[in-house]
Amino acid sequence: MAGTGLEAVTPAAGDARSARWWRTVVRSLSPVILALIAGGLLLLALGQNPFRFYVAVWQGGVESGGWQNSAVLMAPLLLIALALIIVFRAGIWNLGYDGQYLMGAALVAGFGPSLLQRWPAPLAYAALFLIAGAAGALWTLLPAVLKAWYETNEIITTLMMSFIGVGVANILVKGPFQDPAVNIPQTRTIPFSKLLPNLSGTRVHVGVVLALGAVVVVYYLMTRTSFGLRLQVLGANPRTAGHVGINVRRVIVSSFLWSGFLIGVAAAVDILGLFAYVRANWNPGYGDTVIPFVFLARLNPLAVVPFVAFYAVLSTGGDLAAQQANLPTDFLMLLGAYLGFLGAYELHSEWLGFLAGVAGGLAGAIVMAVLSVSMGLDQIVVGIAITLAGEGITSVLQQAQFKGKFPGLGNPATVAIPGLSRIPVLGHSVFDQPLLVYLGIGLLALVAWVFRATSWGLNLRAAGEKPEALDAAGVSVLAVRTYAVLTTGALAGLGGAYLAIVGANTFTPFMTQGQGFIAIVIAMLARGKPLWVGVSSFVFGICLSIGTALQLTSINISSDVINLLPYIAIMAALVLFARGNYLPPALCLPYVRGGK
Repeated sequence: MAGTGLEAVTPAAGDARSARWWRTVVRSLSPVILALIAGGLLLLALGQNPFRFYVAVWQGGVESGGWQNSAVLMAPLLLIALALIIVFRAGIWNLGYDGQYLMGAALVAGFGPSLLQRWPAPLAYAALFLIAGAAGALWTLLPAVLKAWYETNEIITTLMMSFIGVGVANILVKGPFQDPAVNIPQTRTIPFSKLLPNLSGTRVHVGVVLALGAVVVVYYLMTRTSFGLRLQVLGANPRTAGHVGINVRRVIVSSFLWSGFLIGVAAAVDILGLFAYVRANWNPGYGDTVIPFVFLARLNPLAVVPFVAFYAVLSTGGDLAAQQANLPTDFLMLLGAYLGFLGAYELHSEWLGFLAGVAGGLAGAIVMAVLSVSMGLDQIVVGIAITLAGEGITSVLQQAQFKGKFPGLGNPATVAIPGLSRIPVLGHSVFDQPLLVYLGIGLLALVAWVFRATSWGLNLRAAGEKPEALDAAGVSVLAVRTYAVLTTGALAGLGGAYLAIVGANTFTPFMTQGQGFIAIVIAMLARGKPLWVGVSSFVFGICLSIGTALQLTSINISSDVINLLPYIAIMAALVLFARGNYLPPALCLPYVRGGK
C-alpha cells in the first residue's frame, strides 16, 4: 500500500511540474506572438502585406549569410542582458546602461588605435576590455553607494548618471579622442586588421563566443554559488537578507559593479568586433531593447539567449525588409508633445493644442492604469514600455506627417502683470509669461490644498503609504490609484504640449530629454509637498536658463558641458540631500486585497 501511495504521488508531482513549465512557456511566448500580430496589423494599416514582410525579415536575418549579422548583433545584447539579470535578481534597477555603454565605447575607440599599434594584440584586447569594463563599473558606483547607505532610489540615480555619461562620452569624442583627419566629430578608426578575429570562414567575431561563454558563467554564478543565493535572498526580501547575516550593502555595491562591468565589456565587444570607431551623439540603445526579454526569460541567463536571438534576427532582417517596403526602420517600435504640437499647428490654437496634449497623456495613462493598477503588472516595466512606444510612435508620425521637416508655431502670446513686469532684471523674465504659466502656479496651490484639506488628498496619501488601511476604511485602493494615474497622465500630456508649443515652438523626436525623470527627482526631494515641488522646479528652471544664457555669451564652453549642468545639479542634490529624499512605501507595489 505504501508503495502504491508513493507511485500515486510521484506522477502527480511530475504533472504539476510539467503544468508549471508549460504555463511559464506560454506566459513568456505570448507577448512575442501578440507583438508580431500587432506589428502585422500595423503593416496592414500602412498598406503592406505582413506575411510578405515577415518572410523578408527571415530572409534578411537568417538566409544568405544573414545569420552571421544576427549573431554579431547578439553579442552586446547578451552581455547587457546578463548585466541586468544580475541586478534584477537582487531586486535592484540599473537603468544607466546607455551612459555606461557609451563611456566604455568612447574609451575603447579613443585608446584602441594607439594600443593596438604598440602592444601585442592579445594584451591590447585585454587592456581595452578592462578599461571599458572598469568605466562601466565606476559609472554605477555613485548610485550603488547612495542605494546601499541612504536607500536613495536607484532608478533615478542610474538614469541621471546615464544622461551624464552620454554627455561625457560626447565630450571625449569631440575633444581628446577627435580624429584630426576628418571634420565629422568622431574618434580615429581602428584598422580592420586589428579588430577581433572572426571564426573561420564567417563574419562572426570571437566576441560572440565570449558573450555565450559569459552566459554559462553567469548562469553558474546565479544557480550554484553563494553569490547567486545572496542576490536571490536580497531580491526576495531585503529585511530577511539582513537578518540571516547577509551584508546587504556589500551585495548591492557588488551587483552594481558587476552589472556595469558587463555593460562596459559589451561596448568593447561592439567597438572591437564591429564598429571600429564612435561618432558623437551615437547611441544604439541596446538596454531599452533588452529589458523586455530579460523579464520574459524570468531572469534566467540561459532562457534569455533565444529571446535575444529572435530579436537579432528581427532587427537584422527587419531593417532590410523595411527598406524594401519603403517604411521607416523604427516603425516596429512623447505622445502629449506631438499631439499638442499637431493640434496647435493644424487648428491654429494654442489652447486646442494643450487639450490635444492632455488627450494624448490620458491615452497613455489609460494603458498604464489597465496594465499596472488593474492587472498588477510591474509599473516600472510598463512605464518603460509606454515611454519607448511614445517615443517611437511620435517619431514615426512626425516623419509621416511632415516628411522630415520641423515647422514652427511662432512666438506664443504672453500676459504681462502690470507694474511687476517692469521690475529691472527679473520683471520681464518672471512676470511676462504665457497664461498657462500662471494657471500652472494656481494649479500648484490647488493641489497643495487638495492634499492638505480634502478626503481625496487623504485617500491619495493612504494609497501610497498604507493601502491596506485605506481598504479597511471601505475605500477602493484600485479606484484611487486609477484616478491618480489618469490625472498624472493628463498633467504630463499638458506638460509635453507646453514644451512643444511654448518651450520649443515646434516638435522634434525625443525632445523631452529625460525631463519626466527629473520631475520624479524633484518630487522625491520635495518629499511629496506640492509647494516645495514648485520651488524646486523653479530652481531647476534657473539651471536651464543659465545653460541657455552661457550658450548666448562669448564664453567658449562646449554645448555638451552646458547640457550636462541640469543633470549634474540633480545628482548633486541627491548626494547632498540623500537622507531627505522620499518615496511612498507602497510605490510600485501592486495592491491585492488580503495579500502580504
